[in-house]
Formats: sequence, structure tokens, C-alpha cells
Amino acid sequence: MKSQNTITTNLRLSLIVVTLLLILCSNIFAANVTDGAYQFNGIDQGLYFSAGGPPYGNEGTIEAWFYLDSYKATSSAIYSDWDVNPGKLLRLFVNTDNRVELYRAAVVGVPTQALASSTIIETGRWYYVAATWEVGQHTRIYINGVEDTVSSNILNAVNNSSSNGVQVGYSHYNGFYELFYPGKIDEIRVSNLVRTASEISNYYASGSEMVSDANTSLLWHMNGLAGTPGKLDNAQGDPTFDLTEYNN
Repeated sequence: MKSQNTITTNLRLSLIVVTLLLILCSNIFAANVTDGAYQFNGIDQGLYFSAGGPPYGNEGTIEAWFYLDSYKATSSAIYSDWDVNPGKLLRLFVNTDNRVELYRAAVVGVPTQALASSTIIETGRWYYVAATWEVGQHTRIYINGVEDTVSSNILNAVNNSSSNGVQVGYSHYNGFYELFYPGKIDEIRVSNLVRTASEISNYYASGSEMVSDANTSLLWHMNGLAGTPGKLDNAQGDPTFDLTEYNN
């Protein structure tokens, strides 16, 4: 018969093994998501893709992984795309209430729809956000694979063009450079259809990089900017440009 000391020792060893396995799995999951993520200082850094974004039709989904270093008095843009004429805007950002918000405008300053998450974003941790829209349906925001909030009104107008390039980590809207993001951003995908709740949940659970399929309009892994389309509009070729270099 085993002694009490032997049983206690075995239990302790088992707990240590389980703990190490959990840490290992957590690190593997984090590595799959955060490998190559870009760091932004929240003051004057951002990514600009001159190739422009995809057309935003009657339905779509935008997804991203993000990690907020600190709160700001202003909003912090994750993804922004502004069409100069007639001033349409699609923006995914952390607002001043520290919630993720999807903002769409058909003309300058007139929101077609603005939807913010119920979840308050904490600093110092990774989040996966997916926002879906469809004309005649409700807009939805998912946080970490789970539906977080649904719009009270249906969407009745959309952006359907883009010509001013995509900004990541800041927003260039109506002549202003603003909403600089303090933290890391990784894995951005825009789709031309509504990703289902099960697709979103399954992707989050997988912990893997996003993949391109027939419905993918834009995909950036943010690790060396693998993915297509898009290029950096920066003479130095550095993935993070400093707006102070341009006297802005």
C-alpha cells in the first residue's frame, strides 16, 4: 500500500505537470496569434496602405486581433478607410468609453450606423473582434468568438467604394491625422459576406492565423505584411511610419 506521503507527492507532481501543460498551450495559442504583430506608440505612428481597401457592399465582416497598452482621452483606431468623394467612412476603433465600435458613414459626419460593444476593453490583454453588417439586417459585434452586442436598428445604407487607402493604427479622415492607437494590432481580415457565428467561434477557438478564401476581400497577417492586397506607402519601407517625418 502506498504511503500518504507518496500519494501527496504524486498529486503535487501531477498538478505541476498540468500547470506546465496549460502554460505551454497558452503560449502556443498566443504565439499563433501574436507572431509579427505591430506595435504602435499611440502618438504619431501608423500603417498606410495606398492600394486602398476593398469595396464595402451590402454585407461584410471585419476581423482583427488587438492589444491595448493604455487608455486614451481620445478614441484609438484599429482600422479606418475613408473614401474622399463623397466622404464615406468605415472605421473599427476603441472608443472613449473603452469599448470596440464599428462606425459607418455614408457622408462626412453623418453616421449610417455606429455600434459599440458591451464589453469594456481592458489594457494588457489580447482581444479578437469581429463585426458583421448586412443591409436589412442588424449589425453585430463579437468579442473573443462570442456575440457581444446587436444593433437596435437595421442597416439601410452602406459604403460601396474606397479610394483614399487604408489606415491601421490611426485614422486619416477629412484632412486630419488622428486617433492614434497605443498597443499592438495583428491579423486583419475583411470579407464580402457575413461570417457566421460558428465560423467566428471556431476561428477564435483554433488560435491559428486567419486564412483567405473565396469571400476574403483583404487579409493582412501583420508579420512582414504577408497577405494581399496592399503595400506600404513609405519610402523607407519600414512597416511603421512616423507622421512627424512628414511634418504632420
